[in-house]
Amino acid sequence: MPSATNKSFETMNELRPGQDDFQQLADLAGIYMDKELSRDLVQLLNMGISPEVVFNLLKVIRKKKTERSKSRRSTQRTSLSKHK
Repeated sequence: MPSATNKSFETMNELRPGQDDFQQLADLAGIYMDKELSRDLVQLLNMGISPEVVFNLLKVIRKKKTERSKSRRSTQRTSLSKHK
């Protein structure tokens, strides 16, 4: 028999009617967001995490992703210049 915690977690994984509006809003704003990320963000908000905290989390993720991308490009340029 599933525990109450497992049951509530399973419920959080399912979008309620109207929650796909979040995905549609992102699409209309020109923001690429896969359905899994959209679902995860809705889950955080449903858990009572403030939108400001979610926003700050997204900023940190974006910053780290940008840093990794810059580092990769720098490494590629260095590698290319050594081969010339």
